[in-house]
Order: sequence, then structure tokens, then C-alpha cells
Amino acid sequence: MKVLAALLMGISLPLSAAEMLLYQLIEPGVGASPSRIIITDAFVRMDDNTDDGDFALFDRKARTLYSVVHEDRSIFTIPARDEDGIQPPLKLERSVAAIPAELPAIAGHSPRHHRLSINGDTCYNVIAINDVMDASLKALREMQIVLAGEQRKALLHTPADMQEPCGMALHAFHPTWALSFGLPVQEWGIDGRGRQLLNFRDDFAAAPELFQLPEGYERYTSGE
Repeated sequence: MKVLAALLMGISLPLSAAEMLLYQLIEPGVGASPSRIIITDAFVRMDDNTDDGDFALFDRKARTLYSVVHEDRSIFTIPARDEDGIQPPLKLERSVAAIPAELPAIAGHSPRHHRLSINGDTCYNVIAINDVMDASLKALREMQIVLAGEQRKALLHTPADMQEPCGMALHAFHPTWALSFGLPVQEWGIDGRGRQLLNFRDDFAAAPELFQLPEGYERYTSGE
């Protein structure tokens, strides 16, 4: 409410110290689109690199994710779920692949290419650099763990013949795998979908209202 009151009074609020990651999402047949992630000690915000569009907001202390859609004036809430779920047989294997010679060092760190196989089949690829943006990676792992709880709940209602091993591993039972080797520079699945890092900053000045949920929107909670 303090933020809202300050805005109404025209008072300038101090900017929040944050880190920022800017990715380009790639989806075959659709094209590329921007994906911005802003991380603070309290929140993670994900949007399309605009301040006034739809966004997702992860409250780190409450372990709760909010999805805001302005057109519907709605906020969908995903709370943390601590149930482990029943994990199907998933054998994870990691291999380190050769890096293309033209890929330079980033922030003084040489990237490494990690390849994930599930039950013997290639599943996912991540090119990452170590010791960069570690605070952001910690926050993103927290968020992925909460999302994984939602995925495990959804699997309870998913027919067995539609449960795909790679997706179950990455999204439900091993959600931090792709964030285990440092900052992802590039990642992609066997379907060609993925993302590529465009920019990152550890000194991003974020307006505090970016981390506020809009007033008067209809709220829904997963599972209710």
C-alpha cells in the first residue's frame, strides 16, 4: 500500500538493487521472443522485457508464484507443494560435449556444454558458465522447485501414455538440473525449443512497482 500511495502522490520511490537476465526464447514455427528475468533478495519477476505487460512474480519468502494477466484482470496463484509424488523410473546421465570453437569466453569464463540423457535417450542440452550470477541462479532454483510441485500434482491426472520421461525429469522430479552447472548461455531440447542469453547485469536498477501485484484483480489459486 505504501508503494500505491506514493505513486498516487507523485513521490519518486528509490530503485531496487537487482540482477537482470535477458534471454531470447526460440520456438520452431513461432519465432523468437524476449524473456526478461529480474531478481532481488525478495522476488523474481519474469516478463517480455516490458514494464507494463503480463508478468509472473515469484515471492521467495512465501514460496509462491503469481501469474498476472492484464486483459483478464486476473492473478493465478501457485503455492509451494511439498509432496514428493511417485517418481517413475528415470535414469539420468550427463555427458560433457565439445564446445564450438567460435564460442568465446563470457565474462572471463569458458562455457561448457552439458548433455542430459534420460533412460538412454538424449533429452536436453545446456551450455553454461560457472561463477557468474550465482545469486540469480539460487533464486531461479527456488522458483523451479515450486513449479515442480505443481507439475507433480498435474501428473496425477495425466494418463501414463502421455507422461514423457524427459519432461517429467526436467519439470517435475529434477527441476534444477539445467541450473546446476552455472548460468545457462544457451539451452535447447530435442524439439528445438530453447533459449539463448542476450544480456545479463548484476547492477540493474528496478522500479519497486515492478514487484507489486495489481489491485482489484480477480484471484485464483491452483487446486481450488
